[in-house]
Amino acid sequence: MKTYIILIGIFFALFLVFIILKENIKYAISIDTCLDTGFCEQGLELNEHDKKFTITKDTCISHNGVWIENKNVCFFKD
Repeated sequence: MKTYIILIGIFFALFLVFIILKENIKYAISIDTCLDTGFCEQGLELNEHDKKFTITKDTCISHNGVWIENKNVCFFKD
């Protein structure tokens, strides 16, 4: 009986770790996609000349990007 309780505890702990890391992994993938393809999701924080800015419709247009309204994504051309 003790081994079942220990196994359930281990699975529960792994589940909690997965939930905590899920957002960090999603953010890392979003940053990579943005830097590789130029498609940046709304709310993503980027640095430009040591100044942070958050991707919004206004910042997208002010940084010469194209805002895609139906997906809330900014496309930065080369």
